[in-house]
Amino acid sequence: MLDERQIKRAIAGDRKAFAAIMQTQASYLVKMAQLYVARDADVQEVISETTLTAFTSIHTLKSQLIFAPG
Repeated sequence: MLDERQIKRAIAGDRKAFAAIMQTQASYLVKMAQLYVARDADVQEVISETTLTAFTSIHTLKSQLIFAPG
């Protein structure tokens, strides 16, 4: 389950908080990626790219509602 404080820490640049959020969202990310690509290697690449994009732009997040329920 995602914690509002954890999200705020991740937005502020806390790498451990970000990693914890991504771990919480892992199964959701896999399911979503599998909707778009079939091969497991491609799923992992999509998740890697998504994680990098999320990490480099989380400071621009305006709403915490973007996160799927844990």
